Amino acid sequence: MNKKIIFLLLIGVLAITGCTLNEINDAYEKDGICLKEYSKSWTTGDVYIYLQEHSTLPEKPNMCRKVNIPKANILSFKIIVYPYAKDKNNVYYYQDKINDANAKTFQVIGGILSKDDINVYTATQKITGADTETIEIVDDFDQYRDFYAKDANYVYYFFQNGRNEIIDKADSKTFEFLNSNYAKDKNYVYCRQHSVGKISEFKEADVDTFEILSQISAKDKNNFYEYCDVNNLLETEEQGEKLSSQDYSVQAHCVIFSKNVPKSPIFRHFIASFFIQYCDFLHILHI
Repeated sequence: MNKKIIFLLLIGVLAITGCTLNEINDAYEKDGICLKEYSKSWTTGDVYIYLQEHSTLPEKPNMCRKVNIPKANILSFKIIVYPYAKDKNNVYYYQDKINDANAKTFQVIGGILSKDDINVYTATQKITGADTETIEIVDDFDQYRDFYAKDANYVYYFFQNGRNEIIDKADSKTFEFLNSNYAKDKNYVYCRQHSVGKISEFKEADVDTFEILSQISAKDKNNFYEYCDVNNLLETEEQGEKLSSQDYSVQAHCVIFSKNVPKSPIFRHFIASFFIQYCDFLHILHI
């Protein structure tokens, strides 16, 4: 039989059964790693998303889960950017519908933050009062961590679990991201309290002279700070002048150690083994 006729017959069979080559070879994971983000089944009319997950089983640390997106329209379904997608009727975050989102005007701002012509959303939830025209991310955004955003009226902090909070006293016009622990505006310095997952005013800090030293430390004209606490470990101006932005945090911990460890030379030598790679190098701890 002519090869062309055989090929046409094969295509006809596939069309009649509703199968696609993608469905015949539906390998979507390997060793627990997802090989796809989405797929469509023309046989059932379903759309699927693939979720990369982690397990507690050492022999199988990774898992890929294939999940149906309920009522998604297969003909008009499009990927925006994983895990966002849309069809002619709805917008989806992973497999969940974003209620009332306008598919025609919807756009992803970054991570869990998105908007359309009417609302701003975090994951699938509306942010009441957020301004769609001026909402923007204001830090060195990384989709895998928490981040700041602001609009004409408010400054927001977004957590990766989908929760967000308005920083009540923050001035959106002058708000400035400094690093993942610190930010400021014309009135206050703000600090993330990691133990409670909250952003608060750092009232001890002087806004005009506040300066970042490292990811976890800073100073102003009055104090040195570590995370959200005053940490004046260096008592004299001469010692303070030796502080550098690179080694402040290490120096601070070494000074704590040298001031508080028991005087016994044997005990000091034993404990110092845990700190010597830092402290001996910086010439702060003397044994």
